[in-house]
Amino acid sequence: LVVVFAAGNDGSGANTVGAPATAKNVICVGASENLRSTGTDGCGIANSGADDVDDIIAFSSRGPVNPNGGDGRVKPDLMAPGTHIQAGVPQTNYIGGGTCDNYWPVGQTLYSWSSGTSHSAPAVAGAAALLRQRFLNQGAPGPSPAMTKAWLVNAATYLAGVGAGGSLPSPSQGMGRVDLGRAFDDAARLTVDQTVKFGATGATHVVTGSIADPSKPVRVTLAWTDAPGGLTGAPWINDLNLTVVVNGATYRGNVFSGAVSIAGGAADPKNNSESVFLPAGTTGPITVTVSAAGIYGDGVPGDADHSDQDFALVVYNVVANAPPLAAFGANVVAGPAPLAVTFANGTSGNVSGYLWDFGDGTQSTQQNPVKTYAQPGAYAVTMTATGPFGSDVATSLIDVRPRLLYMSFTDPVTLPGAGPVDDEDIVVYDSAAGTWAVHFDGGDVGLASADVRGFALLPGGDIVLTFSAATVNIPGLVGGPSGVAVTNHQAVRFTPTSLGATTAGTFSFYFDGEDVGLTTSTESLDAFQIGANGAIYVSTSGNPSVAGVTGVADEDVLVFTPSALGATTAGTWALHFDGSDVGVGDATTEDIDAVALDPQGRMYFSTSAGFIAPGASGADEDIGRFAGAFGATTTGVFGLIFDLSTLGVAAGADVDGLAFAP
Repeated sequence: LVVVFAAGNDGSGANTVGAPATAKNVICVGASENLRSTGTDGCGIANSGADDVDDIIAFSSRGPVNPNGGDGRVKPDLMAPGTHIQAGVPQTNYIGGGTCDNYWPVGQTLYSWSSGTSHSAPAVAGAAALLRQRFLNQGAPGPSPAMTKAWLVNAATYLAGVGAGGSLPSPSQGMGRVDLGRAFDDAARLTVDQTVKFGATGATHVVTGSIADPSKPVRVTLAWTDAPGGLTGAPWINDLNLTVVVNGATYRGNVFSGAVSIAGGAADPKNNSESVFLPAGTTGPITVTVSAAGIYGDGVPGDADHSDQDFALVVYNVVANAPPLAAFGANVVAGPAPLAVTFANGTSGNVSGYLWDFGDGTQSTQQNPVKTYAQPGAYAVTMTATGPFGSDVATSLIDVRPRLLYMSFTDPVTLPGAGPVDDEDIVVYDSAAGTWAVHFDGGDVGLASADVRGFALLPGGDIVLTFSAATVNIPGLVGGPSGVAVTNHQAVRFTPTSLGATTAGTFSFYFDGEDVGLTTSTESLDAFQIGANGAIYVSTSGNPSVAGVTGVADEDVLVFTPSALGATTAGTWALHFDGSDVGVGDATTEDIDAVALDPQGRMYFSTSAGFIAPGASGADEDIGRFAGAFGATTTGVFGLIFDLSTLGVAAGADVDGLAFAP
């Protein structure tokens, strides 16, 4: 229970604070001036008594407490405005006794005003209530009475006006005016709230740290709820001392010159609240020591030890001497290229610097950098936070996807904004803009009766096409082994003069799978893609048999390294993706019929009738992705990247061709 008492209104002489405000464990509040110069109230307080918040009004009682009777403690503890305080009044059973004016302003009965330390004390009581709520809002237990006193004293503002000044703790102002701005700011604090107990004289508790922000002051306050004392003479029982060492200088609690602590001096044996206040600009390591100068009474009632004392400690603008705890977030962790990512640093602890590695060979030393990823890929971002007491690393993955997704469909479909699209067409989806458009209109170049089954985009704009029909006649084809006819084991190259809604250009023969072992009806080209190095990636409609590779199924992807292309194709085969290694191909419908690779080699794919893989599943109109290790022993992870049914594509509209911009 936090107890707050008004200091009293017995004037500016010494030793005028009266009981019960003189009690050592309460918060005693004196009156500073308000800033409300609106006349003279009924208590005789004129505008001159409410014109400067740094002044102390003359009627506010002062300490020290009974200095000639063996006491001498400083009271009040804190100040709050106590002149021209205006408030609403009860609308029933209101008497108004004790107020300066029953009603003010005149001519109404809703408000009154008054002056006195009895109006200052509620302001501090309200501050204590707000402080408790702040602790609770942050998920912490409510502060002890000692912590409440320590926190508010630690945040107080020094008064330098009329009736104020002097060295803290002052018999006129205590430790200054309550300041909720500082009390509730976001400065670093180290605290102890009655979690340490001294059982004997000579015990110590040490806190080490470093000053967090040199632009702010450093403030250390110790308070404890002392054991009950005598009714006369000196009331203190247990004596704790506060010592702060910074840059070789030793500061003791309550040794001040004005508002700032000075090195040296003697320990305070009387007051059960001690502070060290150092100005802004103080830097370096700091050591705070709380020591038990004398433990003689039961400061922690209810336990078996009858001579003990706990305490509350607030160390303002100091962080502990511990390695940083690295943490960061990002405003976006996945999206289409170019992807701008703003990183938000959440590191705690003592930090002197940061080093970011964005996973693409670039770095930054900024605290909260912004990085734009131009190319698709999975980027492992690491942030190393370094401080004088060690370092820590936090990591996160940024998934940058291709912005432009080119695809073809097994059957005609209708797409939002693009309208009807035939199976010989290629469309492009802009994942950043959310729009569809026709990229290649096969009907414009004589392919109206053909179904484009697979395709690849080459640098410069050329398109390599494969077809589903056993034989297709390609208008104007040059270089083919059978005139203008091509089979579903072969691919042609289209060189455009225009693309889009009006497509035009010429065809030339590109790849003859029949030259390199693809000859049967189950070996027709299903998925077809060309890598950045010129290698050709294919999946077939059935289980193929090619030189150098065995046991290949329709859920697998082969890679062909050409030594020659065109009508006389030559090269070597290898297994690129073994679907059975990673749970694809368990169902007969898991035939990979579309493949595309991003710059990091991650494989995007679609299947002829949907897929169910570890960690992901999708329908035949969806785009999945596999990332990991490829080859004869395939391992990695799956993800569903594009659910085309959410992008306006009808369910069951099988994607049979897929590519990204080269």
